[in-house]
Amino acid sequence: MSSLPPPPIDLPERYLARLSGKHGPALWRTLDELFHSPGFRDEFPSGAADWPSDTSRRSFLKLAAASLSLAGLTGCQPHKRRDIAPYVRAPEEALPGVPSYYASSISFRGYGRGIVVRSNDGRPTKIEGNPDHPSSLGATDAVTQAAILALYDPDRCTAPLHGNRPTTWSAFAAAWRNEIKKHPQGEGIHLVLAPTTSPTTIRQLDQIREKLPRATIHFHDPYPRLPRYLDDFSQPDVIVSIGQDFLTDHPDALRHTREFTSRRAPENPNRLHVVESCPSVTGSMADHHWPVAPSRLADFLAHPPQPLAEALNAPAALILGAPGGRARTVLPPIRSDELAPPPPSWIDALHAGEPESLVFLGINPIHEVPGLSAQTLQTVPFTAAWSLHPDETATACQWQLPATHFLEHWSDLRAWDGTASIVQPLIEPFYQGRSLHQLLALFAGDADWETNGPNRVQQTWNLDEPAWRSALRSGIIPNTALRPTDTTVSPPEIPARSDGLDLILAPDPYLGFGEHANNPWLRELPRPLTTLTWTNAFLLSPALAKKHELESGDLIRVRIHETSAEGPVLIQPGHADDCLTAHLGYGRKLGGALVADSGFDVTGFLATSRRGATIEKLGRRIELPVTQRHQTMHGRPLVLAATYDEFRSKPEFIAHEAEKPERDETLYPLKEPDRYEWGMSIDLNTCIGCNACVTACQAENNIPTVGRDQVIKGREMHWIRLDRYYAGDPAHPSFLHQPVPCMHCEHAPCEVVCPVAATAHSHDGLNQMVYNRCVGTRYCSNNCPYKVRRFNFLDYHPQRTKREPFALAFNPDVTVRSRGVMEKCTYCVQRINRAKQTASIEKRDVRDGEIVTACQQVCPAQAIRFGNVADPNSEVSRSKASPRDYPLLASENTRPRTTYGARLIHHSPDAV
Repeated sequence: MSSLPPPPIDLPERYLARLSGKHGPALWRTLDELFHSPGFRDEFPSGAADWPSDTSRRSFLKLAAASLSLAGLTGCQPHKRRDIAPYVRAPEEALPGVPSYYASSISFRGYGRGIVVRSNDGRPTKIEGNPDHPSSLGATDAVTQAAILALYDPDRCTAPLHGNRPTTWSAFAAAWRNEIKKHPQGEGIHLVLAPTTSPTTIRQLDQIREKLPRATIHFHDPYPRLPRYLDDFSQPDVIVSIGQDFLTDHPDALRHTREFTSRRAPENPNRLHVVESCPSVTGSMADHHWPVAPSRLADFLAHPPQPLAEALNAPAALILGAPGGRARTVLPPIRSDELAPPPPSWIDALHAGEPESLVFLGINPIHEVPGLSAQTLQTVPFTAAWSLHPDETATACQWQLPATHFLEHWSDLRAWDGTASIVQPLIEPFYQGRSLHQLLALFAGDADWETNGPNRVQQTWNLDEPAWRSALRSGIIPNTALRPTDTTVSPPEIPARSDGLDLILAPDPYLGFGEHANNPWLRELPRPLTTLTWTNAFLLSPALAKKHELESGDLIRVRIHETSAEGPVLIQPGHADDCLTAHLGYGRKLGGALVADSGFDVTGFLATSRRGATIEKLGRRIELPVTQRHQTMHGRPLVLAATYDEFRSKPEFIAHEAEKPERDETLYPLKEPDRYEWGMSIDLNTCIGCNACVTACQAENNIPTVGRDQVIKGREMHWIRLDRYYAGDPAHPSFLHQPVPCMHCEHAPCEVVCPVAATAHSHDGLNQMVYNRCVGTRYCSNNCPYKVRRFNFLDYHPQRTKREPFALAFNPDVTVRSRGVMEKCTYCVQRINRAKQTASIEKRDVRDGEIVTACQQVCPAQAIRFGNVADPNSEVSRSKASPRDYPLLASENTRPRTTYGARLIHHSPDAV
C-alpha cells in the first residue's frame, strides 16, 4: 500500500498512519476513497432540491409507487381460521392486538423452505424462519422477508381477462372444456410450468396425463439445474469452491451458511478457497480468493497457486466445481422435471406450429427466452397464462388468469433434503385469484375444481386428524426426508480457453430473472459488494476499466456477434480482468409500476456463446444509485481484522487496534445500573454480508423506500447500513462486512444537542426517539459519529392518514413516521416491551434469549447476539467478554452498547 498517493492533510495523525499501512490493515470502501478522488468525502453526493426540476406525472407516479405499493387493498375478506393451525404458542382463537404465528413454507426455485408467519388481527405482517425446518433453521433471506410485500402489491392481477376485457372464471372453465371437446385425448394441448417439488402438484399432473394422455406437460426453468448433493459444511477443515456461491445462490443456502459459519471460531476454524470471475458473497468470506475469467479457468487450474494446489490435494477437503471425481453425498430426484420423462422442447413445438392450446402456469418466458415474442404466441389458437402480475407473457395471451399469493392458498413442498412441509394460507385471496391446484383440478376434469381448501393436500398425504394438525403446527411432515447415498461424482467440464472477453450473465441476487422486479424493498436493497440499487450495470475489474478508459457510470455498448446491449459501468475490485458481468432481471416492460424503464435487458445474450465480447465507450454517463460512498469515516479503525495466528499469539491486539481512550473520563452524569441493560454484539467473523438483516428491519419497522433519485442524494432510509470494505490490492482484495445500526451509546452525542429532547436515554440503556417531539433540526445526525440516523426528507407515506391501505401490511406495534423527523434503529423496542409485559404478567424476569430483534432473528449466520448486558451469564455478555470484541470508535468515549467481534482470516488481509 506504500504506492498510494498521500491522504488529505487534515486527518489526524493516527489515521494517516493507518492509511499508509503502518498501523493495521489499510481498509477502503471505494476506489475514489482509496485514491482520494475529489469529492469522495461528501456525505450527500449531490443535489439539495427535494424534487427534480423536470418531474413529470409519469416520474412522480413511478416514485410514489415505491412508497405506495401497499395501497389499493379493498374488498378483503377475513381468512377462515378453522382451516389453519397456529404455530406452537398461539391460542386457538387469536386475541385482538396479540399476534399469532403460523407455520408455512415458501418456494425457492421449486424447493421448500420452512417459515413462520406473523398474523396481526387476521393479516400477515412478517415472515420468519422455522427453527425446526432443515432448510431454514430459523433463518430467512432478503427475498423471503420481502415476499410479504408481494401479497399487498396493488399491481397484481385482480380478475380474469379475455382479450384484455374483464371476464369470469366460469367463462374460462367453459372455454377450456370446449377445448377438451375438440381434443378429447389432449392432442395439441401443451401445459408449461416451473419445476416444483410439491407432491400434490406432481400427483395432479399425473392425473392430467391419465385424463389427457396425448397432452404434453413441459417444465420451463431459466435457472441451471443443480446436482443434488447433500454436503455438510460444518465437517471439512478445507473447502474449495470453483464458481459456486453456496452461501446464497442455492436452495439450501441457509443451512450451508449456518454450518459454514459454525467453523469460523478461533478454536477450530475451517479454510475457504474460492476461484470465481465476479466476487460473490461466498467469495467475500474466502481466506484465499482468486479472480479468474471462465475462458482462463482451465489454464489456471492446470497450474494452481500453492495454497490452492494443497487444498485440492487434501484428502478430506470438500471440493465444489473442480475437475476430477470426488466422493459426494447424493440425493435422489424429487422435482417434477426430474421425475417425469423430458418431453421435446415446448419452444421447438411452438415454432413447429404443434400447439392448439398453450397454457403458461406461473412463468414469464417472453421475458426469459431470447427471440420469443407476443407475435409468436398469436399463431396458437388458444393461449392462457396464470400469473400473479400482468407480465409480458400474461398480457400476450388471450386469457389472463390471476394467481394467488402463496399466503392465500394451500399446497406442499419438499426441502432440498426431501423433508415435506405444508404451505398454509393465512388469509383469503384478496382478489379473484385461483391457486395452481385449483387450475390443475380443472384441467384434470374435476367438477369441484374451485374448492380452495386443504383437501387436495390432505389426499396426497393421507394423514389422520392428529397427524395433520401436528404437521400444520410444526411446519414439517415427519419422516419424509430422502435417504442419500455416497458415490463418486464428476462436476461439469470446464470450458476450453478462448481469446477475447467473456460476458458472464447471472440472475440478480434479489430479483432473479425479474420475477421480483415490482418489489420496492428488493429494488432498493443494496446488492452485496456493489451496493448498487434500483438498476443493473456492467461489472468489470479496475484493470479492464483502465484499459478502456472507463469510470463507474460511463455508458458502454457490449456486443457479441449481432447481439448488443447498452448500460453503465460499475468498477468492481476483485473482478477477473478478462471478462465482465451483467445481471439479469432488468429491462422488463410489463408487470407493475416499478418494472418499466429500469435497468437494461441482457437476456438476448442467453442465445449466444458469451465469448468474444467487445466494449464500445459511448461518451455519455449517468449517476449510479450506489450507497457505499455515503457516510465515509476517513480511515478510522472501524472494521478490525487480523490473522488467526496473530490473534492466538496476542489476543490483546484487537483491543489495541480499537484505540480505546487512555482515561475513561466523561462530562456525562453517572447513571445508576438498571436490572435490564440492553446491548448487542455483532460477530464480523461470521457475518456474510447477505443484507437479510436490512430487509428484516425494514419489514419489522415500517421503513419506507425512497426511490432511485433520493438514493443518489444519499437519502435511503434503511436503519441498518451494511458497510463493505476492501483490504489490499484492488485487483484481488480481501472483503470485509460490517452491519452498522444505531450504537445506543451510553454517552450519546445525539442526545445533548437536541433542542426539544426528542432523542433521550431510557432507564434500560436505549437511545430513544420521540417522534412527536422531533422538529427536524438534524443536529443529532450531525453530532453522531456513526452516521446511523435517517431523516425523512420527503413524505414517503403521503396517505398515512388513510389507514385502510396501510393497515394490512404495516406492523401495528411500530409508528409510521411522517416527513421532517429523524428515525433510527430502536433495538426493536416493541419486541422488548412485549417480552417485559409478558414477564411482568407472569411475575418473573425476562429470560435470556426471550427477546430476539428482527435482524438477529433473520440472520442465517447467527452473527448477532442481543440481550441483557447487566446479566454476566447472558449470551450477549459472553460475546462481549471475548477478546475479539471491540466498540466502534472507542476513542470518542461514547460507550456504545453495540460492539463487534473482529474478523479473522488465515492470511494477512493486506497480502497481495
